[in-house]
Amino acid sequence: MKSKIKIITAIILLIYISILSIYKNDRKEQALYRYKIITDSTDLAPEDFMRVAEIWTRHDAGIKTGLTLLNSQDPEVRTYIDRHSSWIREKFNNPDKSLFIHELYHVKLAKAIAKDLNEKINFYGYDRNTSLTKLGIYQEKLNYLQGKYDSESNHSRNKLMQAYWEYKIDSLNNFGRHYNINDEVSVFFPTPPKVQVWQFSDDTLYGKSAIVNQLEFIILKLNPSEIDSAYLVDYFANRIFRENNKYNNIDFYSIPNNSILFGYSKDTINRIETHNNLIVDSQFNFYLARYVFPYFEEQDSTLIKVGERFFDSIKFKSDSIPPKTT
Repeated sequence: MKSKIKIITAIILLIYISILSIYKNDRKEQALYRYKIITDSTDLAPEDFMRVAEIWTRHDAGIKTGLTLLNSQDPEVRTYIDRHSSWIREKFNNPDKSLFIHELYHVKLAKAIAKDLNEKINFYGYDRNTSLTKLGIYQEKLNYLQGKYDSESNHSRNKLMQAYWEYKIDSLNNFGRHYNINDEVSVFFPTPPKVQVWQFSDDTLYGKSAIVNQLEFIILKLNPSEIDSAYLVDYFANRIFRENNKYNNIDFYSIPNNSILFGYSKDTINRIETHNNLIVDSQFNFYLARYVFPYFEEQDSTLIKVGERFFDSIKFKSDSIPPKTT
């Protein structure tokens, strides 16, 4: 009987040692991939969520990001993901991937903070010790902003604030860049814009546009053949602003910042709001600036403020004198 117990005990011990060895090797192998450094060509991927989903939380996902300092001679800050502390409940990840996108913007926020610190290091010529000190300060700033992002967006459940934070984070990453529409006009987009083409039966308009979440920003160069006020009202108010009979609130008056016509519309069927701004440069070239956003249940003036920032970012290389519209 005792010999059987010894044999069983030995077998159990061997099994335990084998399992422990496999576990240790597996952990050692996983440790090689625990931290992922984010570069210009890499981003968050589904396989980066290596941790088993938390069971003692009401949240459906979690990600841990941080800042690290590379190089000793020329310090460079990079964002990293702690994969072992990142998890997602796939069954809650909607077909639109809203949960994954929310976590992705945590990474983009960390990249924006790293970019800001790198610019400071390069501008002031910080050595490694000073850079390490600044790194700690910026890590605290990042932690604060990550918490604020989660709180205001309610972990992506507040669609309005999620859209706003995506715009804000993209703008931080694209900060300082203006894109030329032509030699006279440039504008800031939260993300690199694409060429925009509007095709009419007798005209083609070109410009640029960018989309962040469900927010769209557009600027087009227009081609009116006259600058007579009656013609402008007919061309812009009836043709551009009222396309598809959507635009029913048009005010024709002079307002600052090169704007001569402003209009907005609310498409209650598709639940879309559109704001248009007609602007003119010193050479009497006309441009249509537009931002479009959806209705949300908790709608307020937040997204309108975002759109107005887009309008305000339009810059002319020379002073503009709007034509008289009498």
